[in-house]
Amino acid sequence: MRYKIYVLLICCIVNVLFSQEKKTDKDLKVGLVLSGGGAKGLAHIGVLKAIEEAGVRIDYIGGTSMGAIVGAMYATGYSANELDSIFHRLDFDKLIYDKTSRRAKSLHERFIYDRYALALPFNNLKIGIPRSVSKGQNIYNEFVKLLYPIGDTFDFSKLSIPFLCIATDIEKGKQVVLESGFLPKAIMASGAFPSLFDLVEIDGDLLTDGGALNNYPIDEVKAKGMDIIIGVDVQSPFQTREEINSAFGVLSQVNAFAMYGNMPEKIAKTDVYIKPNIVGFNVISFDRGSAIIKRGEKAGFDQIEKLREIASQQKEKRTPEKIKKIDSIYVKAVHFHGNEHYSRSYLRGKLYLKELERKISFQDLNEGIDNLMATNKFHTVHHQIRYTDEGEHIDFLLRENPERTFVKFGLHYDNLFKTGFIMNYTKHYLFQIDDFFSVDVVLGDNFRYQFDYFVDKGYYTSYGFRSKFNQFYRKIHPDRISKYSIEGSKLNRLHLDAYDWVNQFYFQTLLGNGFVAGIGIENRDISFKTEQVFFTEDFTPLYKEKSNFGSAYSYIKYDSFDNSFFPRRGVYFDAMFHLYLLGKTPEKFNQFSMTKASLSFAIPLFPRLSAKLAFDGGFTLGNAEGIHTLDYFFGGYNKNASNNYIPFYGYDFLSFGGKNFLKADITLDINHYRKHHILLHGNVAKVDNELFQSLNWQTSPDFSGYGIGYSLQSVLGPIELKFTYSPELKKPIWLLNIGYWF
Repeated sequence: MRYKIYVLLICCIVNVLFSQEKKTDKDLKVGLVLSGGGAKGLAHIGVLKAIEEAGVRIDYIGGTSMGAIVGAMYATGYSANELDSIFHRLDFDKLIYDKTSRRAKSLHERFIYDRYALALPFNNLKIGIPRSVSKGQNIYNEFVKLLYPIGDTFDFSKLSIPFLCIATDIEKGKQVVLESGFLPKAIMASGAFPSLFDLVEIDGDLLTDGGALNNYPIDEVKAKGMDIIIGVDVQSPFQTREEINSAFGVLSQVNAFAMYGNMPEKIAKTDVYIKPNIVGFNVISFDRGSAIIKRGEKAGFDQIEKLREIASQQKEKRTPEKIKKIDSIYVKAVHFHGNEHYSRSYLRGKLYLKELERKISFQDLNEGIDNLMATNKFHTVHHQIRYTDEGEHIDFLLRENPERTFVKFGLHYDNLFKTGFIMNYTKHYLFQIDDFFSVDVVLGDNFRYQFDYFVDKGYYTSYGFRSKFNQFYRKIHPDRISKYSIEGSKLNRLHLDAYDWVNQFYFQTLLGNGFVAGIGIENRDISFKTEQVFFTEDFTPLYKEKSNFGSAYSYIKYDSFDNSFFPRRGVYFDAMFHLYLLGKTPEKFNQFSMTKASLSFAIPLFPRLSAKLAFDGGFTLGNAEGIHTLDYFFGGYNKNASNNYIPFYGYDFLSFGGKNFLKADITLDINHYRKHHILLHGNVAKVDNELFQSLNWQTSPDFSGYGIGYSLQSVLGPIELKFTYSPELKKPIWLLNIGYWF
């Protein structure tokens, strides 16, 4: 009997030891779940640093929204430190709001962009509201660039770490698990936060942020055979009524109802639940990314012992695959899909892909896409890159913009034109696919208008017609025109009523990016009229000059400034020649010509300090005596003044003038905080009717002035207040500008 007991005991011990060996032989599979949370999802990067430090091998990743974005990049081979570096260098303001570089726009598009504060679609006599703030074009471009090294991998289970993400079908109201397809588009759909980003179409379904239905995809990851689940939750608790202080806050709170409803059950299924402290941050706190990553890092290292215990039970260790950094591709061919109205030559010209079978950088590729998007003729320009032995083929998947009509608005105030409210009507495809029709009407202290019709042929010859009318009413000192008409007058002040009506027809050719040349014909009608403060007995104007001119003109423009208002780098050149062939003037008309040129350089000196140097000149050839409406007049600070009005700090508008001039100025821009600028100005000029007929232009300047100003980049445009002073006048002049110039 005792023998049987010993045998039974030995068998039990062997069985236990065998079971223990089997248990030890099992290799734990670990799944990682990353929740959505917008900018708060940057905390995932910090947690990943702790996971790497502990040596945990991740076998499957499931993510939603920002969790999908971070998870996908980690799954393709980026390390936590590399992700940290990538997200630190990204300009989230540019990415989220689809901002395009000024360099990517044509000169015509730059002119339009710098005039209006608000643009809305206008169809069937109804003003529309965009369904999202951003189309997500810039984010998509960045995803394609970052995920290019994975090549033609369309099965997400074949990535370095198998991956899935969650999106929501907006039409059917159900979740969609994305495990295959084009990875940049998949994570774009998963992170398409409602109202902030546009819907993403995949296989005919319209998808939006997966967080609407499943912001923590633990069940989907667990179903992949994972033994252990590590979950990182960056969702915020419900907000109080004091915190819900905007439409965005209301939308976030409503989304939270679906997100957090079943979280207690999901937390119970999570083996290692990591909850970073993200109180004080919201879904768009990308400007505080470093602090958010640090919070994630702390939360991860608080659980480091649990993570190390998991790592110790994993037999196989994965050697991280280093992802290849690729900045350029060799483009063999391009293919367009969805272009119903626009030719291949037009598209290739706008994309800067006129020449193929060459290497192109991702930066140049994205600038070409920006250039095409800036035309506003396309809703999205998505691209996929296909590998071949001979080089890459780029497939452009185009969605033409169904909205071709827009209304635009803006507000402005300056010292010359005073208050103005601009209303614009713009229509693309009025008569043909590459035309542009626009009408500006400015209501306020001075009525103005501008009409434009332009046919953009890209690298071929374009043509257009422009008509514009400007007027202003201004108090001036009689000395400014006394040498012309009112010698001996003892008046202290006159009222100047002026208008300028111009009609032009022109041809233009594109010489390069931001580089155009053109020729045209022009009719210009100009009037100067002054009256006394106290009228004369017969109520006749004290001074009046009305002229009408017909001319042929040519111009050349180059603009590589990175910002039209506060440039840090680039060159600007503008030269124009007018040959006045016909004229109706107070005195006998003789043919004459006028040439004006401007050259500016913007140079960054330090991270927050830049300088702009500008040189201007103008001269008149021929007999233009007695014609003063075309003279070069100086003073004030107006970027919207037409004719030959030249800004000059230290002097009021129309303070001095002549038929020839040389001018130089310098501006120091101290961008001390975000969109705030301190500006220092200095300018000098030589102005004379016979400046170049002698050596007068070599003598010291006759006029000088200085200024200091404060400027803020606002949604309405620049808001600027400047104090200016001239040693010659010895009195201060204040200048105020509010809003975009028009």
